[in-house]
Amino acid sequence: MEDSKKKNIYKLTSVIILCIMFLIMCLYASKESFWGDELDWTIKFLEKSNIKEMLSDLLDKGYNLPLYYLIMFPIYHIVPYGELWLLFPNFIAVIAGIYIINKIGKKISGNEDLGFISLCIAATSYILIYYGAFELRPYALLFCFSSLALYSFICKLQEPNNIKNNILYTLSLILLAYTHWFGCLIIVFYFFVDAFFWLRKKVSISFIFNYFILGIVFLPWFILLMKTHSTDFTQYWGEIPTIKSFFVVMAFLVSRNLIYALSFLVSLIILVIAIIKKDMNKFKNIFILIGSITWILLSTFIYSKYINPNGSLWVERYFFVILPHVFIISAISLSEILHIKDYINEEKISKKLLSIMKIAIPLIIFIMFLVIVAIAYKNYRKIHLETATSLQPFREISYELATTR
Repeated sequence: MEDSKKKNIYKLTSVIILCIMFLIMCLYASKESFWGDELDWTIKFLEKSNIKEMLSDLLDKGYNLPLYYLIMFPIYHIVPYGELWLLFPNFIAVIAGIYIINKIGKKISGNEDLGFISLCIAATSYILIYYGAFELRPYALLFCFSSLALYSFICKLQEPNNIKNNILYTLSLILLAYTHWFGCLIIVFYFFVDAFFWLRKKVSISFIFNYFILGIVFLPWFILLMKTHSTDFTQYWGEIPTIKSFFVVMAFLVSRNLIYALSFLVSLIILVIAIIKKDMNKFKNIFILIGSITWILLSTFIYSKYINPNGSLWVERYFFVILPHVFIISAISLSEILHIKDYINEEKISKKLLSIMKIAIPLIIFIMFLVIVAIAYKNYRKIHLETATSLQPFREISYELATTR
C-alpha cells in the first residue's frame, strides 16, 4: 500500500514538473531570434518548394540526416510566423525524452526512485532547454531517440525473446540512425554489445537481426549520399580535442552544475565499489550506460585528434546522444541515499543511533529535494536572463534594412 502511494506521488509530481518545464519553454522560446547555424543549416533546407528538392539538397551537403527536416518541412510551411511555433516539435521531443528516461531508471533499478530522480535531473537541465529545445536543429530529437533506443535496448537485454521489445528496438534504431551521425555511432556500440553476447553463444543469431533490418533501411540513403554529395568530409570546423576536452564536455552535459557533477562522480565510485565487491545484480545494466559514454567520447577523440584533425567532430552539442546516460548515472548516488537503510544492519547498531538515523534520513531527503529545487531555479533563471537580455541581432539587421530603404 505504501509503495502504491509513493508511486502515485511520483507520478503526480512528475506530471507537474514536466508541465512547468513545458510552460517555461513556451514562455521563453520567442525571446531570441534564430542564429546563423539555424538559418544556414535548417531554414535553408526547409524553405525549399518541395520535399524532393529538400532531400536533394541534404544529399548534396551530406552533413545532415533527413528525419528532422522531414518532420519540420510541413510544419514550416503550415504554422504561423514565429520561433515558438517552429520550436514546438523540439519541446515535444524533450518532454518525451525525459519521460522515457524515467522509464529507463525504473527498468534498470526495479524501483521508482531512480526513474524519478533521473527525471528531476533532466527536467532541471539548462543545456537540454537552451541547446536542445531552443535550437532549430535535430539535437532535441537526437536526445529523444537516444533515450528510446537505450530504453528498448535494455528491454531487449532483459527479455531477448520478447517480440514487442525487438520491434520497438528496431524502430528506435531506424529513427536514431536517420536523425544524426552520432546516433549511428552509438548504434555501433550497441551492435558490439549484442555481437559479444552472440559470439559467446548466450543468444541466438536472431538477437542481432535488428541490425540487418536497420542496414536494409539505412543503406539506400547512404549509397545516394556517397554518389551525390559535393562536400569534402575530410574538412570540418570542430575543435581538435585535448585531455581537458573530456572534462569540458562532461561539465557541459551536467549543465556545468557542481552538485550534478559531484553526483555523477559519486555514482561512478559506487559502481566501482560494486565491481570490487562483485555485487553486480543491482547495477548490471548500468554498465551499458558507462560503456556508451566511454565509446562515444573515446571514438570521437581518436578520430578528431589523430585520424582526421582537419575534420574534427568534437562539437559539444553532438554529445547530446549520451545525455540520457549521463542523467541516469548522475541520479544513482542520489537514489542510493533513499535506500541507505539497505546498507545498515540494524542488529549491529545501538537503538540510540538507530533513532537518530530515522530522523536524519528524512531530513537528508528533504535537503536533497531543496537542492534540486534550487538547481531548477538557478538554471531556469539563467534561461530567463540569457533570453531576456538578447540583442536579437538578426531582427535588428532586418529592421535596419527595412528603415533604410
